[in-house]
Parts: sequence; structure tokens; C-alpha cells
Amino acid sequence: MTREERAFVHGLIRSRLERVTGAPHFYDRATERTFTLSDAVRTLRCGLVVEVHNNTPGDIRALVRDSLGTCAVVSLRSWQIVTVYYNAPEDPHNTLDWTPYRWRTNLVELVKELPDAEVRSVIEWIASDLGISAFDIECRSSSATIVGRAYTQGSAYHSSSRPFAVLRVGSETVDRWQASDGFGIAWASRRSFLLKWKTPIAKVSTHRFPATITPYQYAHHKGKRYALCTRLEALVYITAHELRHLWQAAQSSDKRKSANLPRYFGSRGKFSEIDTESYAIHMLRAWRKRIA
Repeated sequence: MTREERAFVHGLIRSRLERVTGAPHFYDRATERTFTLSDAVRTLRCGLVVEVHNNTPGDIRALVRDSLGTCAVVSLRSWQIVTVYYNAPEDPHNTLDWTPYRWRTNLVELVKELPDAEVRSVIEWIASDLGISAFDIECRSSSATIVGRAYTQGSAYHSSSRPFAVLRVGSETVDRWQASDGFGIAWASRRSFLLKWKTPIAKVSTHRFPATITPYQYAHHKGKRYALCTRLEALVYITAHELRHLWQAAQSSDKRKSANLPRYFGSRGKFSEIDTESYAIHMLRAWRKRIA
């Protein structure tokens, strides 16, 4: 694994700790060695990624070891702890044959996409807080960090008569194309834009996250900037913003269809952007506390 892949897996595991459970084999091994599930979760939170492999068909597993020598193997698909055991923390593994653990594919690209179940869990978590239901969602990728729109009366373009929200979240990387003729360098978002240069074209990729976003510059949001550390946090932010618009519409038509929540300071009008931005920031902070 590269340093980038190791760091990515470590961050991914820490962000999913609330979903971690124990597999039947884990409890068998834990009983033999007097480990508990909380011990294994603490190892995932505080330990270092030692290896990752996909020897089990349809699964990717990571081995994490903490400073006390507790080792936990977790599935990056089901988020079950498969097994746990002890290994001396000072063991450098000098006699270990690393051939089975040499990663031959891009691990980041393999597991970075958000699973449907996780997207659904974020939407349901926010919708339950707002007390709204009977709406449709479309999730798509975007060239920008976050883009969204709420259709409070449905959308004929999207063939939906129910309240509808479009959520678009940027990919993990920002890809650009570069061409040089020896006298200058040209950049473009698409390769086809540089074909007229008749010179070699190179693809340059940079990490999108952490990303900085600027809320609507009204009232107490003027001059404020906020950081989205992961793609999942970007999804939480834009989902909270757009579903808050659906909540605003439900409040004005029939308050029984939504939770009786107060509006935020400075809100003006039926569809206040100050209210939606404040709520998105609130839910982003709540999400971070939830997974901490």
C-alpha cells in the first residue's frame, strides 16, 4: 500500500465506527482471548493500518493494530470485525512474506465511492430530524464540490410529482489536463479542449477534500467559510440544506407534515437561505459528533 492508501483507509475506518459490529467468528475468538467489542473498536479508532487484502471474494479486509498490540481485522464492506488477536507491538514482521499483501490495484479508487446504503442512511437521518417524508431524491456526481436544488412542488423535468431534491457531490479527486508547447502551459477541464495544441497531454489529479465552501453571504454568515473534510460530509451538508427547503414548504402548507422546529436567527421569508445554511452547519456538526 502507498502512504496515500494507508491514510485513506485509516480515515475511512474512523468515519464508520458507529456501524461496526462483531461477526460470529469474532465473538468466538474474543471469548478465547478475553477481548471485548469495545476493545476492538478502540483499536480501530486509535490503531494503525498494517495491511489490506481482498483474498476473500467480494470483500476487502483491513488489519489494524494499536500500541497495546491488539489486532483487529475489519471488513470494509459489511463493517463487521472478523477476528481479533494479540501481537507484540514491537514485532517488526521481519520474517513475514509480504507477497500476499502487496496491493496491485488502486485501493482508494476501489472503495471511495459511497455505498447506496450509506447514502440512504444519511438521508433518512436528516429526514427523521425534520419530520418529513413522501419525497424523492436524486444523487449524482458533480464537477463542483456540492450542488443541490429542491423542487417543493415536484419536477416535471424529473417526472416526479412529489417534493423532489437533487443532490450532487464532487468526486474525491479534481482531474485537469495539461499541455505544453515549450513556450507555455495550458490547462483545461477536458482533454478535447487541448487537442489543438498538437503536443502531449498529461492528466493531473489533485485531492478535492478537505474542501472549503462559502455559505450564502447574508446576515451572520457574511465572511464565514466552512471545511468539508470528506465526501460523506459534503453529502451531509448538501442533503441537510436541500431537505430543509422541503421542510420549509411543509411548514407553510401543513405543519402536521413536518417536525415543529424553530427557524434560525436572521431567517426571512418562506424559503430562507439563512435558515437552510444554518441548519446544514448544525447537522454537519452533529454528524461529526456522531462518528467521533
